[in-house]
Amino acid sequence: MTELEFLNTNPGNYGDGANVNLLYSSSVADPGVDNTPLPPFVIQGVSIPFNAANGINISNALKEVETLRFDFTNGVTELNITARQKKNGWYFLRTEPTIFNTLPNLVSVIAPGTPSEQNIYRFDNSNFIFLPYTQLSFINNDYNVLFNNATISKVNAVAQVVDRSTDAANPTNLLAVINQSAQQANTKLFLYQSRVNKC
Repeated sequence: MTELEFLNTNPGNYGDGANVNLLYSSSVADPGVDNTPLPPFVIQGVSIPFNAANGINISNALKEVETLRFDFTNGVTELNITARQKKNGWYFLRTEPTIFNTLPNLVSVIAPGTPSEQNIYRFDNSNFIFLPYTQLSFINNDYNVLFNNATISKVNAVAQVVDRSTDAANPTNLLAVINQSAQQANTKLFLYQSRVNKC
């Protein structure tokens, strides 16, 4: 299965709908009839549905998550997210390559007679930890400061009002500015949200 095929495959198609699917590869294959992949295996991405097994919607967390931790065959596995793509009901998260050496139990084959890359392996009851975890959408919530929404001006301790209303080249209060006795300027607080999107 290619990455494109994987990211377009709903993880709910396998199991109970709360599965997290792992995209992994192996550059080594058993030269037998079925070309069974051999370790080391490399996790390259995951597909995670919007709803957890307990019915909680985790789509807001998936928009912000940078690291996933979960139990797997070699203990606790940590995946760093490098890109994400929102699909209809799930997210595909591309990860930094992460190596593991054992596959979970084989539970089924997609169709009889297909090669081993169609095998479905399952690791049950793994708890996922999202870092960071947020229940709210970051965009347009109380914790996301909107651009140009300051309502109160703050007096600047350094800047002064320069009166150029009558002459742009020669302010009327030039001596007061030089003596630093001119009126203090109000500074409008413009808050700018800067965020790197990993898409």
